[in-house]
Amino acid sequence: DYVNNLKKGMVFVDPYIRKKEISNQLNVISKKMGLNIIYDDKTLDEVNGLVEWPNALIGKIDEKFMNLPKEVLITVMRVHQKYFALQDKNNLIQPYFIVVSNMPKQSLRDKNIVFGNEKVLRARLADAKFHWENDRSKNFSEMLYKLKNVSYFEGLGSLYDKSIRLEKISEYISNLLKFKNVNNIKRAALLCKIDLITGMVGEFPELQGVMGGYYSSKEGKDVSKLISGHYKPKGSLGDISKNIGINILSLTDKIDHLAGFFSIDKKPSGSKDPFALRRSALGIVRIIVESKISINIDKLIEFTTNLFRNNDRSLNKQIKSFIEDRFSILLREKEIKYDVINCFMGKNLKYLYETNNKIIIMDAFMKTENGKNLKSLWFRVSNILNTERKIQNKIDISKFQIDGSFEKEEIKLLEKIKEIKSSKNFLKMLKQRALLKKPTDDFFENLQINDPNPGIKKRRITILSFLEQRLLEIGNLEALEG
Repeated sequence: DYVNNLKKGMVFVDPYIRKKEISNQLNVISKKMGLNIIYDDKTLDEVNGLVEWPNALIGKIDEKFMNLPKEVLITVMRVHQKYFALQDKNNLIQPYFIVVSNMPKQSLRDKNIVFGNEKVLRARLADAKFHWENDRSKNFSEMLYKLKNVSYFEGLGSLYDKSIRLEKISEYISNLLKFKNVNNIKRAALLCKIDLITGMVGEFPELQGVMGGYYSSKEGKDVSKLISGHYKPKGSLGDISKNIGINILSLTDKIDHLAGFFSIDKKPSGSKDPFALRRSALGIVRIIVESKISINIDKLIEFTTNLFRNNDRSLNKQIKSFIEDRFSILLREKEIKYDVINCFMGKNLKYLYETNNKIIIMDAFMKTENGKNLKSLWFRVSNILNTERKIQNKIDISKFQIDGSFEKEEIKLLEKIKEIKSSKNFLKMLKQRALLKKPTDDFFENLQINDPNPGIKKRRITILSFLEQRLLEIGNLEALEG
C-alpha cells in the first residue's frame, strides 16, 4: 500500500524500478530518433538519485557548438548538467541531448523545461567554445616553459621539473622494452602536462590529457595520441590501452607520481590516501600485467627514485613493498590462494607479468592430484631438512659425488633429480617436480635417514638438499600452508 500510494503521488520509491523507468524512457526517445544513447552508469545513478518521477525530454544543441570536440560536448552535458548525449551509428555525436525532469508530463511545462535547459547548456558551451578557440590560438609546445612557474608539489619542484623527469623515465622504459619510436615517446612525455595550464582544462579538469591530445596536433598524430591516452587506466576498473606507447607513457607518469610522493614521505596511512598513490600503484601493476610488459620492477624503481634521491635503498624497498601489496590484492580478488601468492613475493619478485602467469598456473595446479603430491613432497623434505639445520645450520652440497657405496634408492632419486632439465614452461616445471614424489617415497620407506653412520646420514641429508634445491626453483615454497 505504501509503495502504491507513493506511486499515486508520483513518486517511484524503489530506486531500482526508478532507474529502470529512466532507462526505458531514454531508449524510447533514442529509438524514435534513430540514434544511440552515450551511456554512462555514473550519470544514470546520479540522475536516479535526483528525481522521484522521471520524465525524459529531448533538447537541441546549437549547431555553432558542434565543431567542439566530442569529449568536450559530452563532458559539459554529462558532468555539469547531468544530460545524456546522443550519437549516430558511426559514433558521431548529434546536436541533441536528453534531460530527465522531475515533473510529470505536461506539454507546456515540458517545453519550458527544455527551453530553460537549452539556455543553460548554451551558456556552458559558449564558455567551452571560448576556451577552445583561445587555447588553440597559442603555440602549444612553447607553453612548456610556463610550467616552470607552476608548482607540482612542495618538495617535488615545478610541473616543468616533472616533465623533464617524465622524458627521462619514458626513454629508460622504451630502451628496456626495445620500443622503436623512442623520440615520439620522449616528446609526448615532455609535453603531456602542458594542457593543465590551458583554459579548457582549468574549466573542465576531467578533460586533462584529452585536450593535450587535441592541442598538440602540430606535433604529429602519434605524439597527440600518446598525450591523449596517458592517464589510462582511469580508476581501478578503467580500460588499459592496447597501444604500447600509451602504456609506456602512463607507466612513466604513475611511477614518477608514486616515487615522488614517497620520496617526500607522503605515503598513505590507514584509509587516507590524499594523493591517490594506491591507485597509481594499482595502475602500474595492471599496465604491466594486462599489457604483457616484461620489465624489471626493481630497476624501474631504482632509476626513478634516483631522480629524487641518489641510491636510497630504503626508499626503493618501501615503493617495491607498496606495489607488491597492490599486486597481491589484485591476485586475491581473482580468488587465488594467498599462500600460493606469497610463494612469489618479496626479493624474488622482479617481473610482474611473468610472475602473475606463474601464480595463476600454480594456483590451478595445486588443486590437482599432482599439485597435492608436490605439496606433500615439499613438506616431507623441508621438515626433515629444517630439523637438521637447527643442528648443523648449513648443509654443504658443493662437493657431493656419487660412489659405489650408494644404495639403489639413493641412486634412483638422484637420477630422477638430474633428469629434470631447466624449462621456461612453468607448468612443465611443476609436473616434473611433482613426479619426484614416488622415488622420494621409496627413498624414505626403504632407507633410514638418521643412519647411525654419520657419513651415510650426511649423504642422505645432502640428497634431500639437492631435491629441495630443485623444488625451490619453482618459488619460495616455504610460504605454502598445509
